[in-house]
Amino acid sequence: MVSVTTLNSDEVRIPRRAREAVARHEAVVVLNRERPVFAIVHPDDVFATGLRRRGRPVREVVADLA
Repeated sequence: MVSVTTLNSDEVRIPRRAREAVARHEAVVVLNRERPVFAIVHPDDVFATGLRRRGRPVREVVADLA
């Protein structure tokens, strides 16, 4: 199983260009000295590949509360 670490948004600085790309479900690859060091991907894209999700989608919870 893949380990997942969660950070609060105030702990990281991600440029607007990268945030917008991830919102469009595009992977963002971060380079260091022309070599990829990590990727930023949309959570829905990661969990759709087979990792088990806990809980329910936010949309479903909001619909139940409405």
